[in-house]
Amino acid sequence: MHIGREVKIIDGNLTPDVADAVEGDMIGINVVGAPLIPEVITLCQTIRSQLGTKAKIVLGGQTVACLSDDQFIRLFGADIVKGDKDDRQKQAFKLWNGSLTPEEKVSLIPVYESFSSEHMEKYLRHEFSLYLSQGCKFGCTFCAAKRSKVDHTTGKTTLVNEIYRDLDIVDKDLRYLVMKAQNFGIDEISMYLSNLDLFQTPGKMHEFAQRVNKIKEDFHGFTFRFRGLCTVTAFIGTYRKQPEIIAECARAGLSIIGFGVDGIVPEVWKSIKKGHNNVNDSIEVIKIAGQFGITPEILMVFGHAADTPDTMRQALEFLNVMVERYGAVPRPYAAKDLLPGNSGWTDPQNQGRIEELIYHPESFYALDMCAKPSVISHPDEERRSAVSTMFEEAIQIPGCVTGAIDAITHLMSREIQQALKRKNIGCYDR
Repeated sequence: MHIGREVKIIDGNLTPDVADAVEGDMIGINVVGAPLIPEVITLCQTIRSQLGTKAKIVLGGQTVACLSDDQFIRLFGADIVKGDKDDRQKQAFKLWNGSLTPEEKVSLIPVYESFSSEHMEKYLRHEFSLYLSQGCKFGCTFCAAKRSKVDHTTGKTTLVNEIYRDLDIVDKDLRYLVMKAQNFGIDEISMYLSNLDLFQTPGKMHEFAQRVNKIKEDFHGFTFRFRGLCTVTAFIGTYRKQPEIIAECARAGLSIIGFGVDGIVPEVWKSIKKGHNNVNDSIEVIKIAGQFGITPEILMVFGHAADTPDTMRQALEFLNVMVERYGAVPRPYAAKDLLPGNSGWTDPQNQGRIEELIYHPESFYALDMCAKPSVISHPDEERRSAVSTMFEEAIQIPGCVTGAIDAITHLMSREIQQALKRKNIGCYDR
């Protein structure tokens, strides 16, 4: 839209029969996570059967960017465009001259204006995401997001810093959304912030909160509810040096923070490059968040390579104590050591497992972090049983907000796969 192209936005949440609504000579699909790869393959095939070769299909998103060109072609086909780089997008859009504007400088207002009133109101009455920043300096091995990491194949270390959107544009977009909300009689909107670590760059988060509070002053009586992720390290560091930043954020509407605890013993934290965590700070951030009126969520991933039944039991006990003592909200997950973008994906030891996934893409369903352990995520039967036991107990903790789903693999019959898909509908993570 920013470069003058006419674009029709189709959201699968609001338009279930996406393929029937598709039209035009170019279709761009955002692959939101590896578990959706099988759905996108089917969607591409359906679109191709309906529109023929006249329509160019371009896939984008974090997952696509983390697939090699060979993996991409084998999954989706040579006639599908891998839109993971500006030069490829320029070629697809026939932009032979000039450059694409950096995404952090693009307003979303033209997109909002393209929605029908009915769809816009649905967005505003439900939580939706706000693109505020991307990138994380930490390198947790299981994370598939854009972060600092080491490529096992080349040994090359890539350092990533957090990049914020232009806050003038964010301010403008928020004011537009407030005015639209008020037109529908809505006086509060809820948003999930895209930051991988809310207080990684405290000064920018502070400026964002100040701008939000100014908007609230200008639109008296309007409120925001924000939630997002944060490392224990960044939060405790900000609290000790600049507690006023957390207070400003809480005043702006920051009401829920998901803290990445993801283990409870040094050996496990070290194995997943999360050695910056420790037990005392993990407890402290939960207590401190409550003091600011912020609900602390505990993200706890069970089944890392270094986990044992004993370490997982300790993590489970920690969850229970934090829930009972401080009112924390449990968000347990089952580890997935193999995702496009995480450290396991480039580890030579995993190439056999990756080949199996490429050959049987329906098994990507099993890589959802909310999916119960399976032969795809935990090949060893004894280990899979131990992780399953802990994960099942964790999701039974009162207040748990993880919508655990059944893993789907290529080893199941087509009938069972379809039955589990239907069963999983509605099992949402918080």
